Amino acid sequence: MIPDKSFRPHGIKVTIQNRSGLIRLLYTYKGKREIISYPLNYFDPQNQQIAIAKATEIHNDIYLYQKYDETKEKYQLKPKLIKHDFGQKEITIREIWEFYKELKKEEIATNTQKNNWSKIDKTLDDNLTVDQIPNYVILLLNKYAKTTVKRILQDLSASIGLSISFGKFRGDNPILKIIESLEVNKKKTIKSFTKDEVITILDVFKNDKYLPEKALYNYSYYYNFVAFRFLTGTRPSEAIAVTWNDIFEKHKKTWLRINKRYVSNEIILGTKNGVDIRMFPVNDQLKDLIDSIPKIDNPNNLLFPSINKTYIDRKNFSTRIWKPLIFKLVNEGLVKEYLTFYDVRHTFITHLCRSGKADLQTIANIVGNSVPTLIKNYLAVDDSLELPELF
Repeated sequence: MIPDKSFRPHGIKVTIQNRSGLIRLLYTYKGKREIISYPLNYFDPQNQQIAIAKATEIHNDIYLYQKYDETKEKYQLKPKLIKHDFGQKEITIREIWEFYKELKKEEIATNTQKNNWSKIDKTLDDNLTVDQIPNYVILLLNKYAKTTVKRILQDLSASIGLSISFGKFRGDNPILKIIESLEVNKKKTIKSFTKDEVITILDVFKNDKYLPEKALYNYSYYYNFVAFRFLTGTRPSEAIAVTWNDIFEKHKKTWLRINKRYVSNEIILGTKNGVDIRMFPVNDQLKDLIDSIPKIDNPNNLLFPSINKTYIDRKNFSTRIWKPLIFKLVNEGLVKEYLTFYDVRHTFITHLCRSGKADLQTIANIVGNSVPTLIKNYLAVDDSLELPELF
């Protein structure tokens, strides 16, 4: 009899688990928990034999032969081993999508599942087949922006590709050509504030200039928060989540630890690009700013708590404070054009690169990007450049 939930074959240190009716292997390698999911019906005796064989292979490679494949490629199933669960009926996109989610939910970031996958879950008809995809695309285009539709289709395309690889779906992937045909607006030109504009913006915040008569609180409350971002280039979500414990001394040098983000009303550990932690060196200018920040008692020990002593609402701050103030400065001719609060990151990176005080690899490391990404997405063009005489 097959156990309902999980079991270990005799003498094998690999658990065969029932995960929503599908087979999953659990084991430990070098002190770390490892998982391999198979799209096989857990209660099928033939599939159980396949799982036991794979579990035994993994156990032997770890404990007997010391030749464990850390890529796990060796332990994946070959398409011919897959038992088809859908019989002769035409497989639906919903079945393909649910199959993909089950296999990938341990690998894909929770925030991606919450923001991207949920849109598919809400809009996908249970009876939609692959050849009806064009109708679904029309529905999406009437509901979302093209950039959002493209992300949705990329996820669905990946799900179809996975089903093809595992023999669940026998046919072509029509979404690939549809994605190519979608004309998405070109990426915006990367821009940054000038040094004089940064000084002006900080002055406006610090001295409550342009403060509306009916404002419920002084905008100067957020001066330190804005100045901190100009001096670190942190993402808004990272700056919001910084605590006093993230600033510390080591080897006679002050460091800022960035290891979490505040996104969609929750703290997410790690940085946006998947790195657990990055260390930012605190210079004298930033140290002076931090030393001047009053410690406001709040439950999360935040460096920048909101007026209500909780996490700053980024959208609310950007819409009600940042945007009106910057537009005021634009109208006064003190700032050339409106740039979003996120563009403060572009400004820091651009000015640090132009300073010549650090190489691109070092800059990319402290801001949490690769050099190609930094150049492509964050480094603004210097419009004030005057070419020297070369010859």
